[in-house]
Amino acid sequence: MKRYVVGIIFFVGAVFPGEGVKEFRQERAAELTQKLSGHGSIYHLTTADMISLIGSEPVQIKKISAEELQSKLYTGFENFEKKVVLFNVLPSWLYDDCHITGSLSLPLSKLIEIAGSAVDWQLDQQIIVYCAIDDCDASEKAVILLNYLGYNDVCEYVDGIRGWYELAAKYGKDQYPIEGPCEEDYLTMDRENVKAIYNYRPVKVEKPEVVQRVEVVATPKKKGCSSCGKRRSNFNKK
Repeated sequence: MKRYVVGIIFFVGAVFPGEGVKEFRQERAAELTQKLSGHGSIYHLTTADMISLIGSEPVQIKKISAEELQSKLYTGFENFEKKVVLFNVLPSWLYDDCHITGSLSLPLSKLIEIAGSAVDWQLDQQIIVYCAIDDCDASEKAVILLNYLGYNDVCEYVDGIRGWYELAAKYGKDQYPIEGPCEEDYLTMDRENVKAIYNYRPVKVEKPEVVQRVEVVATPKKKGCSSCGKRRSNFNKK
């Protein structure tokens, strides 16, 4: 049985970024906060809408396969030339329910604040992000935001925790390790039903802190993260 080295070490012994880098990152974080303020939960913004709001240039999203991610887990994230950090960008209650072993919780709603102010994060740090399922765009938005903040080696595990959960069920948790009770419906319901959730999104928000489903519109595009399905009121939980 394989043993996974999953302790993620945050840049032990790393040289802290210079003041200019930190100032740049903080300024970018302030810009993002201002541009996205008043537009509701970032989970419910489409990727295109978010790009439009922040004025970002098109970003080529780098992808990582389950096999590549599995290899990094098996080798140990800290054993690479550049340490690897794996983030689950779903709300914290979904992370608590089910996440890839070794990954850390970085809710998309807190990403700007945390990544913009971290004093020991290197801009060339290798970062991998994932969300719920391949139709969830939270991880895609995380890549764009991290790029905007200056992080230049960020990639997305597209299949998300649902894809990893299915591999664990098929090949065993020793091959695809997961943690948590894994009780949320999106993990086991028919994939087409899960994907149908992403064909709807709120189009009106009364307050930035509280997302209200006042009106919904159908669209074939990949939409804001509804993986956080049954507990919409928890989208902005800290």
